[in-house]
Amino acid sequence: MSQTMAIKIPVPRKKKWQKTEHSFTPFAHKSRKMGFYSGTLRGNHVVVEYSGDAYDLYTKGCFGKGSLSRSLPEFQNLQPVIDIPKDNELIQLKIMKLSRYFTHLKWKKCVSNDDLSILDDEDDDGSGDAEHKVVPDEPTESSVGAKTDETITKYSKDTKPLSQVNKNIPLHPLCKIDEDAANVFVVDQRRLKSETVEDNSRRSTQWLPSLKQDPYSMGEVLLLIYEEAFFLTYGLGCLLVKDNQGNPLKISEMWKKLYKNRSDFLPNYIAYHYYRSQGWIPKPGIKFGCDFILYKDGQLFYHATYSVLVLMVEEGSLEEDPRWSVRNLDWMTLAGLDRMNEHVSKQLMFCYVIKPKDISEEELLSPNCISRFKVQEILMSRWISSQDREKKNEKLPEEFP
Repeated sequence: MSQTMAIKIPVPRKKKWQKTEHSFTPFAHKSRKMGFYSGTLRGNHVVVEYSGDAYDLYTKGCFGKGSLSRSLPEFQNLQPVIDIPKDNELIQLKIMKLSRYFTHLKWKKCVSNDDLSILDDEDDDGSGDAEHKVVPDEPTESSVGAKTDETITKYSKDTKPLSQVNKNIPLHPLCKIDEDAANVFVVDQRRLKSETVEDNSRRSTQWLPSLKQDPYSMGEVLLLIYEEAFFLTYGLGCLLVKDNQGNPLKISEMWKKLYKNRSDFLPNYIAYHYYRSQGWIPKPGIKFGCDFILYKDGQLFYHATYSVLVLMVEEGSLEEDPRWSVRNLDWMTLAGLDRMNEHVSKQLMFCYVIKPKDISEEELLSPNCISRFKVQEILMSRWISSQDREKKNEKLPEEFP
């Protein structure tokens, strides 16, 4: 049950994306069988690790978010690559910046407590005190050569050719090739773009492009919020959620866990289920100070149309239940929220989740209670006196001379 609201026209994105034939749900295409996906409940998210499942869930319904991407889990595909000759073949390796390589080394040190004291005096650009560094022999054709220089130059049109090796500056002790397990090509980007031999002479060490093994390899996963995960499990029946021990969770067990882990899960899920059934795509709206933002067709095609605040209210009086209240809404806060959402071309909406008077706590511990709730919507808009006067003046008849 809901009030009729005025539909705001969604604003399409400037970049035109071609819509595919994928269905809105992950399995409704006639030519395919129903798909079953699996995820693991970890903290505040359900993690989908298999890349095929992650891609399907996002492209066939805009579920979740890539852990290393803004939306679609495509971080690994967007990384620049380079072809390196090895054993009379060309192998494709990802290009990694030197600063990121040092960051991964520090992360590995924090996780495994490895002896990486060589990085203690290093900053992100690899400069540091040269007295405590082991200086290898002069670089040979195996470590940096004409082919490497030519390949790097082709990698970016804006980069300049590699400057000649300065024999007076020692190489960084980690600047050596890992022949066996190399999976990245580490490059000092600043040296490629604008620095000259004189600029390099100011450093205590220099870095030459090298084949290295990524010390802290990260694979991208799909992160589902609680509402998305339970909708896929309960509403669509295509997601199997497991706990940290790998044990599958029944729908009732999953509901109880999510209900206890987050105090606002119940009203937020009812609102999420309602908007999904209406054809909208809800996404977390914490960036805009609300619970959800609503998209038409998905984030790739349209900007968000509404910002939704979810409130649990009592049946009859429509007064907010203090037990489910997670924010203090005064007039100053509402005016700020409305002004901010108007600035980003969104309209603020209140979604009242009406709780029945006779519902018990035991019923709330089961997903069967969802059908007993009602939803009511109210749109909020800012009254501008000047615009109101202009509308009234247009309606007034012209005065006779």
